[in-house]
Amino acid sequence: MYDVLNPERIVIGEKTKIGKEIAELFKKNTLKKNIPVLYTNTKEAESIKLFSNSYLALRVAFFNEIDNYFIIENLSTQEIIDGVCLDSRIGSHYNNPSFGYGGYCLPKDTKQLEHIFIDKPSSIIGSITKSNDIRTSFITKKIVELKPKIVGIYLLDSKKNADNFKSSSILEIIKKLQQNDIQMIIYDPNISFEIFKGVKVIKDFSDFCIQSEVIVTNRMGKELEVVRDKVFTRDIYQNN
Repeated sequence: MYDVLNPERIVIGEKTKIGKEIAELFKKNTLKKNIPVLYTNTKEAESIKLFSNSYLALRVAFFNEIDNYFIIENLSTQEIIDGVCLDSRIGSHYNNPSFGYGGYCLPKDTKQLEHIFIDKPSSIIGSITKSNDIRTSFITKKIVELKPKIVGIYLLDSKKNADNFKSSSILEIIKKLQQNDIQMIIYDPNISFEIFKGVKVIKDFSDFCIQSEVIVTNRMGKELEVVRDKVFTRDIYQNN
């Protein structure tokens, strides 16, 4: 709802009078003023969405690959990312390492764009989804190397304050941990299942912390601070 009321731009895939009328309806029902409006044909409008989301996914994948390197070389991920992002051409948005991108749009749109480019000259587009798969495999490997008896999965959301866990990277981590015969439990007050993806769901947070030898979370929560020594995360900046 926030995005709908505060858009950065409005792209209308229709150049006729009807398109302008639709744009005015959108502008009328937003809180922001002077919103840039772009009129295109339908195919161009769809492409703008696909390329925008794929670029964001590419940026997430880029910083995750940097983090892979820093983990292996035992370097400070935060110090290096801070230095890289001080370059105004790069900036400090979408730079927080994670277990991989997820959610409603990025996985779907990157795969769609990859399919569109299957017979086109390119190498970057197809590498985005591959990089995301490599990241989840790398994170899984690092968890397995800890040799935990029980891994606790803290929240299934792809980011903080999300209202769903569709295509969340943590789901891929769960699947790959299962393939490595790692015993798990899940804590997520937003789900009502007793068993999810073959994993027992623990309703009590204290009980969850006691049972978990390692707590895996894509994004840190304040309540985890009391068991910080058990937490495995790549959340450096503790933002989305």
